[in-house]
This record gives sequence, structure tokens and C-alpha cells, in this order.
Amino acid sequence: MIPEKDNIDQLFSRLKGQFDTQEPAAGHQADFLAKLNAQQGVKTLTPGVPKRSWWKPLLVAASIAMIGFFIGVQQTVTPSKELASVSLEMEKTQDFFQSVITNELANIRLSATPETQPVIEDALRRLTDLEVDYDEMKTALAESGEDKRVIYAMIENFQSRINLLEDVVAHIETIKEINKNIVPETI
Repeated sequence: MIPEKDNIDQLFSRLKGQFDTQEPAAGHQADFLAKLNAQQGVKTLTPGVPKRSWWKPLLVAASIAMIGFFIGVQQTVTPSKELASVSLEMEKTQDFFQSVITNELANIRLSATPETQPVIEDALRRLTDLEVDYDEMKTALAESGEDKRVIYAMIENFQSRINLLEDVVAHIETIKEINKNIVPETI
């Protein structure tokens, strides 16, 4: 049996000198496209007549409108400020809270089972609500000029999130303990 490469090599050696290798005449492509368009019923513009391009002015107008829109949005967006921007101590506090929250979330996700899933989903919904509240407080902090009441509310929000997650961990442990103590019935 002859490998396919040999078959191809033999084919090319047999057809050597029979290939059309000449360059097409000038304007060949335009003639070809004109005939193709004529067969398909497509009308072509006559050479030398400039084609009006309506999309270029439209593109420029759209670009100007988008730039204006983004400038307007940037001016109306209320700035927000993180707790960490208040002072070095607040930055350390925020970092501590965020690391505790991240660790607790990781522990909760690792201990997810079908029995604990509803508790975890409920906790994540409540955690999202607390995070939305915190985002509002960041805006309030920027607007109030670092009002101490807003700072305390932000710290309390972090503590509420940690308490929520600790309660969920305790609830999961209770569910696991109950499941351990349940003896399967024998039939």
C-alpha cells in the first residue's frame, strides 16, 4: 500500500507543466465581479461615479453623542469612599474584617451539603443585602466628609456580616451533628 503522501507527490509530478500559472489580466477581478453581480441581479455603480457614504457622518455623530453621554454620567456619579481611605487604623480594620469575612465564606462553601444548602443560600442573600447597605455608606462617607457616625455604621456593617457568617457556621455544625446522631432505620 502506497502512503497518501506518495500518491500526492506522484499526482503533482504527473501534472507538472499543466498548471495555469500566468497572472490574470488587469481588471480581471472587476470584470469577474461585474458578471457575478449581473447573474445575481445586483446593480453595481458605474466606475468613476463616487458613492455617497451616509454611514461615516452617522458614525461621527454617534461618537460625539457617546462622548457627551459618558462625560455627563461621570459628572453625575456620586463618588464613594472606602473605610480604608479615612486613616491607617481604618485601613487595618477594613483589611481585618474583609479577611475574616473571606475566610468564613470559604469555610461555609466547603461545608455545603444538600441539607445545609438552604441555610447557606439564605445567608448569602442576607450578606448581599448588607453589602448593598455598605456601598450606600461608602457614598455617604464621601458626601459627609468622613462623618464619624457613618464610619461607625460601616464598622457595624462589617461586624453584622461576620456575626451572620458565624451564625451560619454554627447552624451548619448543628445540622451536621443532628445528621450524625440520626440512626438509619433497618427494614
